[in-house]
Amino acid sequence: MREIEIHGFARRLLEAHGAQAIAGSCPNAIELEAKGEAELARTWRHIEDAMKLMRGAAPKLKLPGSRVTRCA
Repeated sequence: MREIEIHGFARRLLEAHGAQAIAGSCPNAIELEAKGEAELARTWRHIEDAMKLMRGAAPKLKLPGSRVTRCA
């Protein structure tokens, strides 16, 4: 997914669901990782970061190769 698509999707999610959209994106990513869908999980984490930026919170720094197993 291109950057502009990610930000557009993130904006629409925030408008429709507010903070719940951010809370729901992390479990989606974890579920996809468990199913072996690493690329889709990465996209959901990117969407989550975009929503946090739009809301005004700085995204968490992630080290290459690290996996987040808990939602913040």
